Amino acid sequence: RRRTETCEVYVYQEGDEVRALITHGGLFRADGNITEQLELSRLPWRPQKHDSVIYDTRTGVLKVYATYDQERLRYRESIGRALADDAAFFVASPTYSFERLRSLSGSLRLVEGLDRARLTEAAVETESANCRLAEFKGDDLMEIVAGRDATVFPLGEIVRVRFALHFRSGGKARPVELRLPNIAEYDREREGDVTEAFIRANEMISANEDDGGLVGAA
Repeated sequence: RRRTETCEVYVYQEGDEVRALITHGGLFRADGNITEQLELSRLPWRPQKHDSVIYDTRTGVLKVYATYDQERLRYRESIGRALADDAAFFVASPTYSFERLRSLSGSLRLVEGLDRARLTEAAVETESANCRLAEFKGDDLMEIVAGRDATVFPLGEIVRVRFALHFRSGGKARPVELRLPNIAEYDREREGDVTEAFIRANEMISANEDDGGLVGAA
């Protein structure tokens, strides 16, 4: 989209994560302005855009924060070629899986830093001719299956879930939304490590059994 070839990448390590901050050109803009001669004019300019890529060496998960689908895909392909000599390494298989929620018997696993967790939304793609996408909403969907062996979600693939997490630090419950294959939306600046621990504890990260030692190599 003619965003210029200007690009700056800053790479650093923080704990088990290798992080890259990327600055490049954004979409071209033109704003109305008033000149020093008090004339109406337009000021064309190209803003900076900031993206980030984080590789978790513990799990082998690549986290990409960018606005557009094509941008996220290009980052995943580039990192895949650099780390595994395979552009599809971080693209072919999904990051998340929500099928484990069917067998939690009405209780989400809490981690250190959390007081309560509620499943407030879920979407299931079904094979029914009359209902291709079944959506469920409630204060806590896990409560409707308390004491049962499996959830009442219909047969099919759970493609989206939304949680309300109550942190011990106080304040209102914060939303966490996960979507297949690899989209996660939550506040990473405020106790993002606790949120990620909750996702792992409830087995919502797909394991990559054939990683070829990539995790330890980064």
